[in-house]
Amino acid sequence: IAKNAVESMHEVEERVLRVATDHDDDWIYLSVEDTGIGIEDKDIPKIFRPFFTTKPIETKEGIPAGTGLGLSNAQELLMKYGTEWDINSKVGTGTKVTIKIPFRKVDTEFLYYK
Repeated sequence: IAKNAVESMHEVEERVLRVATDHDDDWIYLSVEDTGIGIEDKDIPKIFRPFFTTKPIETKEGIPAGTGLGLSNAQELLMKYGTEWDINSKVGTGTKVTIKIPFRKVDTEFLYYK
């Protein structure tokens, strides 16, 4: 996710990457935000499909290449934990990806052997 954010900023003048965490009683939040080129509305529903990419297949003149497997693999790996994804993007402004991970309190009494 961070790699996509960094690569989305290869053509912009001001490059800012923000990574933040937060939590409440139910969720842990991990956000990655960039000032990159953004994602077109028509592409947002496709970004988790394997092999979907808006990048060229091969790197040319400093333009990052892609396989379309990064986000699909990340989503697949985190799906079993009940994660939810929120994608906010505006073309020309940047993107914020927030992953919501269910927060489960653990009874610490069972974590220690007596």
